[in-house]
Amino acid sequence: MTPEQWQILVTLWSSEKELNQQDISHLTLKEKQTVSRIVQRLERDGWITREMDPGDARSFIIRLTPRARKQKDEVVNLLYSRFFTMINEAITEQEQETLLRLCKKLRRKFNDPA
Repeated sequence: MTPEQWQILVTLWSSEKELNQQDISHLTLKEKQTVSRIVQRLERDGWITREMDPGDARSFIIRLTPRARKQKDEVVNLLYSRFFTMINEAITEQEQETLLRLCKKLRRKFNDPA
């Protein structure tokens, strides 16, 4: 799974409402054509389905398949594991601590309490 596919799946898993490709494009800050290609691959691989949007015949509602719902935790854990492995291989523990400190500083600056 590519980072782009992962981003769209996370967007769908996180949404409380149905999304069309334009919504996904807006939420992921990706061009509509890029989202269209990624959605086609996700559909081909069995992660999502596309259904005609009853409110707009030019648009498709993107839905997670039962497989995508069932494997969410497994996929999230696997990808986080890969992500942290890549970080550990790319930067030292001291650099990681510096990065974390700087990220926290930015969050405080932007008033994000998390």
